[in-house]
Amino acid sequence: MNEAMLLQRVKTKHCSPDIVSWYPFQMAYILQIIPDIVDNDSEFHKDVDLLWFPTGGGKTEAYLGLSAFSIFFRRLSSNKDDINGVTIIMRYTLRLLTLQQFERATALVCACEHMRKKYGIPGNEISIGLWIGSGMTPNHIEDATETLKKICEDSTATIYEANPMQITKCPWCGAEIGVGGYKVSNGSMNISCCNNHECEFHTHLPIYVVDDDIYRIAPTFVLSTVDKFARITWEEQAGNLLGANGCRPPELIIQDELHLISGPLGSITGIYEMAIENICKHYGKVPKIIASTATVKNADNQIKILYNRKMIQFPPNGLLHTDSFFAIEADLSKRPARTYLGICSIGSGTSEMLIKTFALLTFMKHLYRLQGKPTDVVDQFYTYVGYFNTLKELGSNSIIISDRISAEIKYLATYKFKKEAESVNMKIDCANADIPSYFRNNELTSRNSAKEIKAVLERLANKYTSEDCFDYIMASNMLSVGIDIDRLGVMCVYGQPKSNSEYIQATSRVGRTNPGLVISIYNSMRSRDKSYYEQFCYYHSTFYKYVEATSVTSYSPRAIEKALHCAMMAIIRHTIPRYNPNENACKFLRNDRDVELVKQSILKRVNDIEPRIKEYAEEWLNYYLDCWKELADSLPDKLVFSDYHNEDRALFRSADNQNGSDIPTILNSVRNVEPAANIYFIKR
Repeated sequence: MNEAMLLQRVKTKHCSPDIVSWYPFQMAYILQIIPDIVDNDSEFHKDVDLLWFPTGGGKTEAYLGLSAFSIFFRRLSSNKDDINGVTIIMRYTLRLLTLQQFERATALVCACEHMRKKYGIPGNEISIGLWIGSGMTPNHIEDATETLKKICEDSTATIYEANPMQITKCPWCGAEIGVGGYKVSNGSMNISCCNNHECEFHTHLPIYVVDDDIYRIAPTFVLSTVDKFARITWEEQAGNLLGANGCRPPELIIQDELHLISGPLGSITGIYEMAIENICKHYGKVPKIIASTATVKNADNQIKILYNRKMIQFPPNGLLHTDSFFAIEADLSKRPARTYLGICSIGSGTSEMLIKTFALLTFMKHLYRLQGKPTDVVDQFYTYVGYFNTLKELGSNSIIISDRISAEIKYLATYKFKKEAESVNMKIDCANADIPSYFRNNELTSRNSAKEIKAVLERLANKYTSEDCFDYIMASNMLSVGIDIDRLGVMCVYGQPKSNSEYIQATSRVGRTNPGLVISIYNSMRSRDKSYYEQFCYYHSTFYKYVEATSVTSYSPRAIEKALHCAMMAIIRHTIPRYNPNENACKFLRNDRDVELVKQSILKRVNDIEPRIKEYAEEWLNYYLDCWKELADSLPDKLVFSDYHNEDRALFRSADNQNGSDIPTILNSVRNVEPAANIYFIKR
């Protein structure tokens, strides 16, 4: 495990092995959970171990280290054929977070595969699969082939959906991987480090991004979004990831950023968690579940509803809030903390304050550069981040800043800071000006394609001495979790975010290794912003206690109507073989004993968590089974589970479409739980 993590850190951080080390809390967390993985009868195996640690503390390395242990223990503890298949499932909620962590995880998997070949460890190839949906990766080989053809014909083409090129650099050697590294043959896609003949993975990288390959191969490590698990109801091969292919079910399920599994998303996710656990249990093993977060409240209740398990928090609360043994509050004189600055202008708009702030930051960084400040100091404050709560605010301010920032900088250099500018002979508005009139910028929002997001993140890591370095970046809440770029040091927050958790997470993206500055710009016309400004010092010294409690209501009547029957059908299809093929929907028997057992197991879960709703849940499940029986009788030998071209002969009616029948729909995603509706304006 240590060797695998050493190789992973060296490859991702591009650093010397001598500076790689473990934090005490990481080792303690791993050692605490190892007995639960080794011994299925451990009294803590069914508990959820929550790693609750501040942002930037190293949570990712802790559970990647645990993943490496799980992979090798499974292979070394037995020589049976069932040691292959999925060992780890790691889940995220946001696509940007998923892509960021995928790079770290691929480096770990390549390190594990290197060790497997080096030491002759039993089992097939140690591999990783990115299972995140057609909005990002292809569902089918045919889709991947078509996309690769488009890219070959036009290398500048922007692919917004089903893009197989999720890896642009080799996770092992760092060489560029172009379209030539993606080849489709014999119904499968091979990814290789094609440009480096010396690389160990020159002919094949153990990485799979097409759903067809993932179902067939069942990679050792599956990295996914929670949304994707709604597809287990639809896909007859999805059970291969949970043990239906004859291999053991996963040893470990990792849920990162647990606080995001709340609201409607969390409520629907909790129902699908029941299906996942039920399927894994059917094939002989209930996975160990671990979770991590930096901002959460009411986690024990959230975990009870999501997983029907108890929670163990790590590190546990100590006697002092400043010392939990594994984490001690730093002395500000030895390690300066992130500094928060609040601005609230009376009489001028928030956009005006933002322009002045951006202009001042731009002027000061060039002043420091001309004064000969150390490169690392200038670089820490060179690329600043604008954080916005809505795309509307981001778009309007982006235009205003690009139009007016140059004039504001000229005013600062000519009048307000004339003495400082003259002291370094700063040139303004000339052919060889020290401050350019055009500023390199971009945005990180949901409007970006996956390829564009990766390109922006790579450029953000460039130091200011590079021509590709950004002057500033405009971001939405996509930036609030998962971004780990050490050089970012300044952020301007435009208005108070809707949740305190989001505010803490977002502002933690800057000043992760060196002192950082967060400038919160408040709108004096908004009472909420004004309240935060008036209580600024007290709030920022205690803002962790204001984190909102997560709300999950998986067994409310509306959640049951949306997803309980979906979970039941997922369990039926993947635990009762005769109902797995798509065409076998017509063979349903209403008095089937196996189906009744599945229903009773679901009702037991409902009763454990919310006994008051058990009777209604039973009525709803019986209603769906009755609908299935009626369709099977009316369409003998014709009824199928899904038919995208003719839903009239299918049991599953997509929740994305308008359903004209009385048959409950089946979700395609745990996030979008309502169909879209068109609104027409009629002139009267």
